[in-house]
Amino acid sequence: MTAQPTVTFLNGATDEVFIGNTADLTLRFDNTASGTDVGYAPYINVILPTNGADGSGAGNSPVNDGVTFISATYLGADLEHWLIEFDASGHAVHPFLDDATAMPLVLSGTPGQTLLVLRLPFGSFTTDQTPADIALKLGVSNKADVNTLLGVTATGGFAYGSDPFDNPCCDAPLAGTTSTLDINPIVAKLTKSYVGTEQETATGPSYVREWVVQGDFAPGQ
Repeated sequence: MTAQPTVTFLNGATDEVFIGNTADLTLRFDNTASGTDVGYAPYINVILPTNGADGSGAGNSPVNDGVTFISATYLGADLEHWLIEFDASGHAVHPFLDDATAMPLVLSGTPGQTLLVLRLPFGSFTTDQTPADIALKLGVSNKADVNTLLGVTATGGFAYGSDPFDNPCCDAPLAGTTSTLDINPIVAKLTKSYVGTEQETATGPSYVREWVVQGDFAPGQ
């Protein structure tokens, strides 16, 4: 039995965002272990598709048209965070996790994508503790491709594992399963609303009724 760090996107599986606008996401962190096991030094790894559909991460040429980090807050306070770009070999050195030999942990990903590491403001996290909701703001490029999904992944963890000591040789860091949310860049939204007192009416030419169709468009598009 060990602590179980779990991160979920409260926005669902897909979030439609206007091109060039901000994606407002909510990450929920929890310890979902079936027992009473405590996890220590909670954190979240988020991988951002900075490249988008056309970029390659090589000096921003061709131009990246994906997702960038704006802010991450808990109860209105900014979280300590790190931004690391996956290098040409697809490697990113974690800012504070070590492996069993006390060497910095190296994560693998797509070259040019961004590893965002969030440190939560808790020394430990119990199973009966209220889940922590993190407000994550991301920028969607004004060059993003319409309806080309941009996958954001998040994985929760406990840097110190199951005890309060930084001893990866004997108590390795814990990591949970990965959650994914797809940002869908769009340029327009249509909404239709009925102009009437009730959502029902009689039929026939004596009962003329109206609907209003409204279009919203991405700024500058």
